[in-house]
Amino acid sequence: ARKALEYSWLADPYESAMLGMMFVPEHVFFQTLIIAECHEQSSIKDKKALLKRVANNTKRLAKWSESCSENYAHKYFISLALQSWLLGKKEEAIARFKKAISLARLHGYLFEEAIANEWLAKYW
Repeated sequence: ARKALEYSWLADPYESAMLGMMFVPEHVFFQTLIIAECHEQSSIKDKKALLKRVANNTKRLAKWSESCSENYAHKYFISLALQSWLLGKKEEAIARFKKAISLARLHGYLFEEAIANEWLAKYW
């Protein structure tokens, strides 16, 4: 996961060349997932920076969710859930993962439904 995070950071500067394309929200979403995987093994200083990035990514996903909830609401709730998870708010994270699962199922996003279920299973 560390290597994936390194490559994710390398892709950040090229985002402005792809504004308006679906790759940008996908990158933001997957970067949040990668950060969540790397967070536990990080130093305290790195954890703060990673949490800040997750918060920023979540804000961006919120905007996309407002514009097109069918395509982005489930991603937004997964990101919100991961933010709660990383802050130690497990019950809040569980509720958000469940919301993400229902939204992903409703709109036919099987892959993201599976991701949310996998994180939920980590708790149990």
